Amino acid sequence: MHALLVPVFWITLPRLVPEMDSHTLWQELQLHDWMSEEYSHLKDPFLKLSGFPCSWTFLHHLQEQIHPEFTLHNHLWEEAQGLLRELRLGLSDSQLCTFMGVHMCHRHYVQLMPQHGKGVIDSWTHLQQAMDWFRARHEDSIFVVTSNGMKRYTENINASKSKVVFVGGGQEGNFTLLMQCNHTIMTIGTFGFWAACQLAETPLPGQLHPARL
Repeated sequence: MHALLVPVFWITLPRLVPEMDSHTLWQELQLHDWMSEEYSHLKDPFLKLSGFPCSWTFLHHLQEQIHPEFTLHNHLWEEAQGLLRELRLGLSDSQLCTFMGVHMCHRHYVQLMPQHGKGVIDSWTHLQQAMDWFRARHEDSIFVVTSNGMKRYTENINASKSKVVFVGGGQEGNFTLLMQCNHTIMTIGTFGFWAACQLAETPLPGQLHPARL
């Protein structure tokens, strides 16, 4: 994980070297996707956490410690800002516009959720409803859509209602763009969640919006 994060962020946390990891008698804990009561009483000094705790209840109280670790490298920040600036100049007559990052991890949403999470895949109306929710609150909205399954997005999202841009790029580019947007619409997948965690504005995860993102 360290090798994946370092090219994108100014990581300051110490790295656990493989030798120490292999010689430590860890007590392993598979995390739920929510803050269980038992997590308030963990005592083991060598506890290794695993899982994908993408929950506001799990991480909200740690945001002040988490945010500094998600400081983008300057060149990535500048690239994302440059692209958003081009979009604003090309799509908006206003100097002020509001960017909405839209994200779906295609593999997680289509494969992992129904097979492992026992979830139900909603129709594409849920994304359209979320976009309409933001349109009603921000007149000059630009929706920046990122995904590893862009073909499904372009086929199912109605881009005629307002300014919608489908941005296909690598993982680094998609993540940095989502982080620079003002708001987030996400389905399932850690990219959308962690990008939304860095924003001070309004994310719309499924549990907060009746459209069930």
